[in-house]
Amino acid sequence: MNAAMKYTLAGLLFVIGVGGSMMYNAYVVPKLDSETVWVAKTDLSPDTPLSPSDWMKESLPRQDVPVGAVTNMQALAGLYTSVHLGPKQVITVDEIQSNPFTITPGTRDVPLAESWIASMSPTLRAGDFVTITFLPSTMGSGTGKPTTLPTLSSLTHVLVLSVHTSNNQEVVTTPPVTGPSGVGAPVNGLGVPNEVDVKLTTSETNQLAQAIAEGEKLLISGSAQGGRPS
Repeated sequence: MNAAMKYTLAGLLFVIGVGGSMMYNAYVVPKLDSETVWVAKTDLSPDTPLSPSDWMKESLPRQDVPVGAVTNMQALAGLYTSVHLGPKQVITVDEIQSNPFTITPGTRDVPLAESWIASMSPTLRAGDFVTITFLPSTMGSGTGKPTTLPTLSSLTHVLVLSVHTSNNQEVVTTPPVTGPSGVGAPVNGLGVPNEVDVKLTTSETNQLAQAIAEGEKLLISGSAQGGRPS
């Protein structure tokens, strides 16, 4: 608070007395010590395009405002989430991004070779979100005796960066379309994809490398969140 404002308020308190002082402490001080921020209305998945229906204004005590909190609604327009946001979580500059396809620190563009893939949809396109399930090289002992099915591990909500045919021609949408269901709303394109590039974190990349080293195959299916089922 600047000096002029302090003197003005002090003068008002002198004039209005104790009652005014109580009103000042109850209503004015909290406003002077608070800041308006923007918070998520609901659960928001990573790489979700933000719209005004996704955020709301909230006033917080200054000491509770995290570093980098977004205080200007205009800073959110046209951007995407970079991480999961929970309801009423304060949105900071570290949790939004201009383009989910950008490879940022801690993420990688990982090509999945055709020989690694057990199955994936022929309509898979860049901008889809998928689940990559690791399938063991064998599902049984081969003895004919009943076996317990293994628990399958998977990577969820994985962003598809591009898809290619077996001769490395990129399969694209025709015509290019964007929409609210994902980064790009895929439509039928040209060619059948055999290989795919995905965006993974370092941890996910290590998990994938271990699975491939153990001879596991990849089942690539539509994700329940974001994009269109593939």
